[in-house]
Amino acid sequence: CGWGDRLAGFYTSNAEVYVGCDPNPVVWETYIEQCIFYEKILGSNPILTRHKDYFIVKGYKEVIIFCEGSEHVVWPHLDYDLAFTSPPYFGTEKYAEGVNEEKQSWFKYPTHEKWLNDYLFKTLNNINNVIAETGVIAINIMDVKMNNKRYHICDPMTKYMETLDMPLQEVIGMRMMQRPRNEERGGLEHMQNCFVEPIWTYSSSVDNTQTLFEKLFE
Repeated sequence: CGWGDRLAGFYTSNAEVYVGCDPNPVVWETYIEQCIFYEKILGSNPILTRHKDYFIVKGYKEVIIFCEGSEHVVWPHLDYDLAFTSPPYFGTEKYAEGVNEEKQSWFKYPTHEKWLNDYLFKTLNNINNVIAETGVIAINIMDVKMNNKRYHICDPMTKYMETLDMPLQEVIGMRMMQRPRNEERGGLEHMQNCFVEPIWTYSSSVDNTQTLFEKLFE
């Protein structure tokens, strides 16, 4: 769920149902608060239903979020219009380190090959099983470099998506601010600059991507 930014985007769009996942139980709890906060702004009195591994908030919109890794989630509601994911960049983004790390992909799949095959490809296959015929799968990720070695992610991912009959249609540049770092390494001046990360969009037809984004934010 990306620390709640995708949930925020959902509430600004015309979409009616949002389904996501996050294996970190601490962050998962905050999504409940976020949903209820937005629903009250919209003037609704939302109903919260909690289960062991997921919750449902129903109000002006409907939100379902699982506390589970994306490679294991059995997604409800078939025929999604859009799936957006930004998987952890192999071993460079160690979420929940020292807290609930046993559920994180970097901990469960420590080698590049296992991470690709057992985490990323399984996640994409799960998504593809429930995407609409005209749906779009958008993925924000880059190749990573660790210990002076480059680990290829994007090319293997695109080749795998082709086996699912979901070819690459376009790459969208996502403009981002530089991340904070230790002041001893140069202060905060670097944060005045921006950088761009790719969002790889896959669909059965290029027309699907243009139609979808127009429908969501018209």
